[in-house]
Amino acid sequence: MTSSGRLKFGILAIFASQILFANPSCSGQEPRIAGIGPTVSISIGYAYLNNEVPSAGRISQNGVSFGVTTEFTRRIGIKAEASYTRAYGAFGVDHHSDVLAYL
Repeated sequence: MTSSGRLKFGILAIFASQILFANPSCSGQEPRIAGIGPTVSISIGYAYLNNEVPSAGRISQNGVSFGVTTEFTRRIGIKAEASYTRAYGAFGVDHHSDVLAYL
């Protein structure tokens, strides 16, 4: 092996040893954290509710649902969800039927 070949092999061996033994991310399976900070997630969607009233029968209601999730740390957060559904002319009367559900 020539001197330039030994030099390249030595540099390659030092580089490989640094990757295999000195890099802390190679010693565990947990990925590195990209960033830490509060996150907010907002969702909105279509809601369908088919409920039964024992004395009158079934009604189908359509509406909207939405939610907000905020995470302050990896273990602490707040989540709020709500949905509103409505059926017009429920049970053959001129009134409507509303359901508001929240968490």
